[in-house]
Amino acid sequence: MNAGLLCLASLPGGNLVAVNFVN
Repeated sequence: MNAGLLCLASLPGGNLVAVNFVN
């Protein structure tokens, strides 16, 4: 995972965004 994804995951609901990028 990129640091950008980790930053997104730290935001509320960001986990869904990170999962979308990974998928």
